[in-house]
Amino acid sequence: MAGALAACSPGEEAAPSDTSTDPSATSAEPSTSAPASPSPSPSDTSESAPTESESVAPTEPTEPTDEAPAPEDFSDFGTTDQTSDGWPVHGPDTYLTEVRAAAHEGYDRVVLQFRGSEPPSHDVRYVDEATGDGSGLPLDVEGETFLYVGTAIVLNPYDVGDPEDSVLTGPGDIGDATISGLFAEGPWEGHSATYIGLDRTRDFRVTTLTDPARIVVDIRR
Repeated sequence: MAGALAACSPGEEAAPSDTSTDPSATSAEPSTSAPASPSPSPSDTSESAPTESESVAPTEPTEPTDEAPAPEDFSDFGTTDQTSDGWPVHGPDTYLTEVRAAAHEGYDRVVLQFRGSEPPSHDVRYVDEATGDGSGLPLDVEGETFLYVGTAIVLNPYDVGDPEDSVLTGPGDIGDATISGLFAEGPWEGHSATYIGLDRTRDFRVTTLTDPARIVVDIRR
């Protein structure tokens, strides 16, 4: 399972195939043998071809949804820091597997998805610039101001026995969202940072979801 930065995101039924049979040839000479008993008609047979209503279309696996409750009046949005109780607390051994963004009516949604069922603790707040945790150097993220989404304790895939998975780091696809930029940084000393670039300070809220583990940041337009 490789990590991916992607935009937030039905079944196809195959058409029945046409079958035909070639008519058998008939003899031109008269026959003196007793006439053969008539073949049973299709309606007389106990086995009939499957009908369209009897066919079963293959089902596709259910994808995880990002259905945190949609805001009703934005009364729970604001610009103050939103932090887990006791931040940073040690939760399940996990790592970031995907970051995605999408537009919704009146707000944009950014989803951070993690390995496992329980999300790590988080610290979400505004910062003036996006910088690397280890280097302190500026990161290439579009925006005039930035929402910092810090998570702990987050590890590298090989630290939890998944060496085939990649460390998720780099710019993300913002899809149809109106945010300015999105950047996920790989873990540093048990923490990871994701930056959401914005044109100005906007109200936001944070919710968490389980199975799979997700941190959802909704940003009012």
